[in-house]
Amino acid sequence: MTADIVARKLGAPLDIIIPRKLIDIDNKEHAIGAIMEDGTAYIDKEIVKLLSLNNQYIEKEKAHQIQEIRRRNSSYSKSSLNYNFKDKTVILIDDGAATGATLIVAAKWIRNQHQQSQSGSL
Repeated sequence: MTADIVARKLGAPLDIIIPRKLIDIDNKEHAIGAIMEDGTAYIDKEIVKLLSLNNQYIEKEKAHQIQEIRRRNSSYSKSSLNYNFKDKTVILIDDGAATGATLIVAAKWIRNQHQQSQSGSL
C-alpha cells in the first residue's frame, strides 16, 4: 500500500480513512462525487447536470457506498474511530485518484473533524 510506504519513509504514524466514489450510472469507473461514512459528501454538480442524474439515484448511490465503507471499516482492526487532528500534519494519499473526488471529500471530512475538535464537539 502506497500510504504505508510513505509513512515508513517519514517515520510517521499511519491511519486509514475510507472515502468512496459515487459512480456514474453508466460508467462505473467515473466518479460523480464521493462520500465518507458519516455522510460528508462532495458532489460534482457540473457532472451531475451534464449526465442528467436525478437526486433519487444520487441518494441511492450514497447509501450503497456508505454501506460499503462500513463493511470495509469492520475488516480493518481499528482501535478507535475518534480521530484527533490537533497539532498534526495530515498527508492524504490516494493511490487511485482519477478525478480527485475521494481526496476532496477526505479533506473536507478531516477539516470538519478538526473544527469539531476545536469547538469541543468531539
